[in-house]
Amino acid sequence: MSGEVANDCYVVDEGDRLFTYTVPGDAHVTVLAEGVDGTEITVAQLAKIVNGGNPLGHPLWEPLDTGVWILIEVDTVRSIDQQYVP
Repeated sequence: MSGEVANDCYVVDEGDRLFTYTVPGDAHVTVLAEGVDGTEITVAQLAKIVNGGNPLGHPLWEPLDTGVWILIEVDTVRSIDQQYVP
């Protein structure tokens, strides 16, 4: 890549590869529920959001398709944090 990147944001679409990880029920999860400060939720609540539910009583501040940061230890997810995209 060369040159300037608008808004200091550069997204690479890696394609449609499917990755599968184990997510224990006690993994740390934050989503953007009420602004850019993350709101802690449970893995069960995240699963409901992913499946179209609304366990928070209101929509997320940004949709999950903004992306997430996932911290992995071997094949197990330890934390999921929603990415803010300006």
